[in-house]
Amino acid sequence: MAMKRSRKSANVYYIYQLLAGVVFWSLFPLLLIIVLVTGKHRRGLAQRLGLSGVPLRRSDSRPRIWIHAASIGEVRVAAVLIDYLKQKRPDTVIVISTMTLHGRDFARTLFEDLECFLAPLDVPFIVDWVLNRVDPNLYICMETELWPLLIQKIHRSGRRNLLLNGRISDRTVASYQRLKIVFDPVIDSFDFIGAISDKDRDRFIRLGALSERVEVTGNLKYDPLLKKPAKTTPQKWRELLDIDLVDTVVVGGSTHDPEEQILIEMIELFRRDGKSFVWLIAPRHLNRLPEIEALFTAVSIPYQHLSSCLESGRKEEVIIVDTIGELVELYSIATLAFIGGSLCNYGGHNMYEAAVWSIPVLFGPHTQNFHMETEALVTAGGGFRVADPSGLKSMIGLLTSDQDSHQRASAAAQAVVASQQGAGEHQVELVTRLLDARFAA
Repeated sequence: MAMKRSRKSANVYYIYQLLAGVVFWSLFPLLLIIVLVTGKHRRGLAQRLGLSGVPLRRSDSRPRIWIHAASIGEVRVAAVLIDYLKQKRPDTVIVISTMTLHGRDFARTLFEDLECFLAPLDVPFIVDWVLNRVDPNLYICMETELWPLLIQKIHRSGRRNLLLNGRISDRTVASYQRLKIVFDPVIDSFDFIGAISDKDRDRFIRLGALSERVEVTGNLKYDPLLKKPAKTTPQKWRELLDIDLVDTVVVGGSTHDPEEQILIEMIELFRRDGKSFVWLIAPRHLNRLPEIEALFTAVSIPYQHLSSCLESGRKEEVIIVDTIGELVELYSIATLAFIGGSLCNYGGHNMYEAAVWSIPVLFGPHTQNFHMETEALVTAGGGFRVADPSGLKSMIGLLTSDQDSHQRASAAAQAVVASQQGAGEHQVELVTRLLDARFAA
């Protein structure tokens, strides 16, 4: 059975490599012209092609780890693992790749002593060239960004493949199962998968992972959340934004269309009720800023960008967050938070980023990407699922007017987050185990 599976995987690998190569390289001249003419994706293109900025292994016998983190969120998670590795395995050399430019730039600010680069395009010759230059002993994929060719080439070269902080939704499982012939060999190429929960472990096994290669290692995201950036963080932001302790602050974090419109309706309703709050609206994608600004302008609600507040002081009650990386700290001054991507069907975003600051967390019915966090918060009483905008208004009204309800919810939210710990130790032990096995082989 194993031999049949291996032979089938080999056939799929060669077919996929052939098709990917033929399609990409035949279209490459046209794609290059489009990039040069339009300017889109020009920045970083040379690095994606492996022509510049790729870390080269020099004459160094130390273990070498290539960590791939898709964007800023995954880079934050990788930072926790890297801190543990520096303590537990100071003998290792670590390089980091990301899929997005924002992710790479953010990684460079976090890891000044490490080489950070854009991941190669997942096509023949480019992947081979970059893999041979980086020459890792161990490749770590943070969360679940699966590049079929890269992962299989690492496996076939005799190097180790590890997926950490693995999480996967039912929707993604369904999508991968429709492309089972492609993703079965990819999943099979991982030496080990560290899943964040029992449900995620079961989903990876449904995708074809061998049960003995999948282990629940916890969610690495929780480790940094348990360590607040600094006790002075709330005071810093209150001073920067001229917000008093008695002010009610509502943060709408990682919002999507049409959630900004819903929050605008909340602002209007509470103003009619004579309640004056400070509202911080942080859209998930900054390229939507003009669209969001137009929504506020259409109803004559004055607003100010966060960058403007930091430059010249806050003058308005509504702040649109137009910068990257501040949201996690802005939750520290919130009375409560609404987590976006949940009243529309995007699956939600990380509720614990807000809950760690001991505040109630509100979200809509669509939280399938954070099922474990949602259930834990709702069960404890620190999180509240609302069905629609009317339910959102009711919960905001209750939690901003009933001090006892707010205090109970705040304590419950913080307790849930504090109960999640140990993922860092578990995952670094797994890395060490694979590294040692690689050098013992």
